[in-house]
Amino acid sequence: MYELIQNVIRILPMLILTALFIYMLRVKWYVRFISVVLVGWGALVISVCLYWWYAFNFAPTPEIQNEIALKDSGPMAAVYVLGWAYSLVFYFVLELAALLIRTAHRIFKLA
Repeated sequence: MYELIQNVIRILPMLILTALFIYMLRVKWYVRFISVVLVGWGALVISVCLYWWYAFNFAPTPEIQNEIALKDSGPMAAVYVLGWAYSLVFYFVLELAALLIRTAHRIFKLA
């Protein structure tokens, strides 16, 4: 159960970004772009903080808790500095997927 919750926390930002992107498909691209990147950055920061908090406080054994406590805070620092880049890449992947779906829909609807 411990690892399952950790994995859910890890994929939570991607689920939030995908839901936000689908919700905002009808608005202008630049509004969607800014919203997805900023919300994604915030979701990543919260997700990483939540992940490390959960991993330490709910570790199944004291050995795992000590191991987590001795790790550096590289992921937390990286997400503060580069979280926007991850959101940006994920935004472009979602835009490409939406474009491919729209194109396939037009092709098969006309055929």
